Amino acid sequence: MKSSNRLIQRTATALLGLLLVLPAPLSLALTNLLEEDFDSENSGFPGAVNYNEFAQFEVTAGSVDLIGNGFQDFFPDNGLYVDLDGTTVTGGTLRSKTTFSLEPGLVYQLVFDLGNTDQQFGGGSTDNSATVSLGAAYSETFDRSGLTPFETITRDVIVESTTLAALEFQQAGGDNLGILIDNVSLFFEEFVSGDLNMDGFVDGLDLGILLASFGTSTTADMGELNGSAPVDGLDLGILLSQWNALPLSPVTAVPEPSSLLLAALASVGMLLRRRPSS
Repeated sequence: MKSSNRLIQRTATALLGLLLVLPAPLSLALTNLLEEDFDSENSGFPGAVNYNEFAQFEVTAGSVDLIGNGFQDFFPDNGLYVDLDGTTVTGGTLRSKTTFSLEPGLVYQLVFDLGNTDQQFGGGSTDNSATVSLGAAYSETFDRSGLTPFETITRDVIVESTTLAALEFQQAGGDNLGILIDNVSLFFEEFVSGDLNMDGFVDGLDLGILLASFGTSTTADMGELNGSAPVDGLDLGILLSQWNALPLSPVTAVPEPSSLLLAALASVGMLLRRRPSS
C-alpha cells in the first residue's frame, strides 16, 4: 500500500505544475440574507420626509427621510436612498425587521453604500456620524463632513458561536442632515472542504497542502477530507472533484480543466486499485 500511495503522490505532484497555470475558481456558495436598494419604497415615487414604511427595515428611534428621484436629491440618478437624520431634529435608527441567526464556520459579508449630505436643501451642520452594527458581531462608526458621494463599504463578519443579530444604522445627534445609506446587502459565504487554506479558492495551494500531508495528517485543514485518516488518494480525489476552473480562452490550446481533472481522477482510481508488489 505504501508503494501505491507513493505512486499517487508522484502523479498528483506532476499534475500540480499544470494545475497551477489554470485560472483559480471561486469555491464559495453565496446565500443572500438581505438585499435592499430602497428603489421600490413609496411605490417608486419621489421620497418622503419622516418615512417609516420600509419593506425590510423599521425606524426604531428618531426619524429618517426617504430621498431621491428628484426629492431633496443630493445625488440624482441614484434612485431612492435614506437620509439617517429626518426632519424632527432627532437622528434616526434604521433597523432590519429580520433578526439573523449567524452561525460559526461561515463568513458573512455586509455591503452598503454610504455618503453624506450638505446644506443645499437646508438643515444644520454637515458633520455627521453614524454607527453601523450587526448585533454583537460587528460595530463600526463612520464620520463624514460635507457633501460626500456614495462609496461602497464591505465588511466580513465571522462569529465563534451562534449569534442572533439585527442590522442597524444609527445616526448620532440630529439637525436634519445626516449620513446617507443605499444598496444594503448581507450574505454568507460557505467554504467547500477542499479550500484548505480558506482563501476562497480550491487551487494549487490547497493541493500543495494536501500533498505535503500525504500519508501522515489526520486533520481536515491539512487534507483529511473523508474522515478515514490519514490523508490518502481518496482525499486527493475529493479535492480535485471540487476544482471547477473558469473556462480558458478559445484560442488557448490547453486541455479544459474538466478534462484534466477527469484524467487526474482516473489516474488516482487506477493507482488505488493497484495491489502492492509482493
